[in-house]
Amino acid sequence: MTPGARIQAAIELLDAIAVGRAAADDIVGNYFRRHRFAGVKDRGAISEHIYAVLRKRAALDWWIDRIARGALAADARRRLLAALVLVQGWAPLQIERACDGDRFRPERLVPAERALVVALVDQTLEQPAMPDDVRWNYPAWLDPYLRRVFGDALGREMPALAGPAASSTRPT
Repeated sequence: MTPGARIQAAIELLDAIAVGRAAADDIVGNYFRRHRFAGVKDRGAISEHIYAVLRKRAALDWWIDRIARGALAADARRRLLAALVLVQGWAPLQIERACDGDRFRPERLVPAERALVVALVDQTLEQPAMPDDVRWNYPAWLDPYLRRVFGDALGREMPALAGPAASSTRPT
């Protein structure tokens, strides 16, 4: 698969996750079972795209809103574009090449998307101006409960909870 085809697959899967009733892992696993042509590297790249968006969705939405000022809705495509820059370090030219509208690849960027991608270069995902619920990607209504449980340790605990699970090995 080309980088663009991987991006398109991730966008479609993010859309399916948003409307589906199944767990993200189940939706992604079913996709890979139906698309056996996707090799190990393809599955890894697609999964990396998807989980970058899912783990950092609130911050990605914050950036999209801050830069686009309502000109773009935060949807699967725009979240992934933002994640490519902010989380995965893609350059605007790489994104333009991957989103060329060719077969199996995302449509070309519209001017507002291009402006978003360019504006995100040299930014960091987390910003001091972000509210804690955005920075650590949890629903705002949970804030008082999390503060009650974690107190001053909230800033230490939430990043640990939001990261990828540690691989475990069982002793034999």
